[in-house]
Amino acid sequence: MLGIFGRKKIGEEQLAQIFVNAMISMSQEGFQDVSEIINEDPDFIKTPDLTSDGYIPFLFVIISGNLKFLPKVLEGIDSANVIAKIYEFLAQKFDTSSNSIEQHVKKYQKEMSRLNHPSKNILYGMSKLFFHQYDLYPYQDDYYTRVQAQNPLVLKRINDIMRAFIWDWEIIGEEYKITS
Repeated sequence: MLGIFGRKKIGEEQLAQIFVNAMISMSQEGFQDVSEIINEDPDFIKTPDLTSDGYIPFLFVIISGNLKFLPKVLEGIDSANVIAKIYEFLAQKFDTSSNSIEQHVKKYQKEMSRLNHPSKNILYGMSKLFFHQYDLYPYQDDYYTRVQAQNPLVLKRINDIMRAFIWDWEIIGEEYKITS
């Protein structure tokens, strides 16, 4: 029914700013819960002792994963422009250059792809990248530590965590017309 009135318009810059602010806020506020879940995971033989102030790698894991979803949902040129604006806003927040942020995100995405190869499931890649960024290997039983693999039970719980931090790009694409 609402389709007769058309989609609301949102500018690329506004969308990028909303996304960046939401990701930073979600990671800062949510990482305390994430770290508690990881620290209390029964499949670790000793606690990783993640602290709630160590959220920056987590922020870049969720941004990197979310930006991999974006081109698949929004129309081609829109996604490239929105991603460029996201890099600009992140650069402002971290007092660095847009190019530096872009390279950092791409490094995370490349590592995500490497860790997740041959799967192309972005959610699983985010979970494996999180596991790797926080070096959770030594906290597992000897077998998984020795082979440098993630315990599938722990990884499943991390998948559930990551799912909560995935931006719903499809809703944005359905409800909004992105304008430059």
